[in-house]
Amino acid sequence: MKKVNRKPQILIFVGLLTTSFVQIIQHYEIMPDFLYGSFLGIGIGISLLGVIKIIKNKKLNPITQK
Repeated sequence: MKKVNRKPQILIFVGLLTTSFVQIIQHYEIMPDFLYGSFLGIGIGISLLGVIKIIKNKKLNPITQK
């Protein structure tokens, strides 16, 4: 039984969730551009970090690729 690392998927989920919440809050409430851009950047950064971790894990374990 192979071990599945869920951390990258969780990072992608949290990043997308952050990005979507910022969009929803911006739609209903007035938010300064600095906060909007900061939270949007944080969400995108967390998502990209998860994608990078998935790519690195696949490069380290070429046997599990199919």
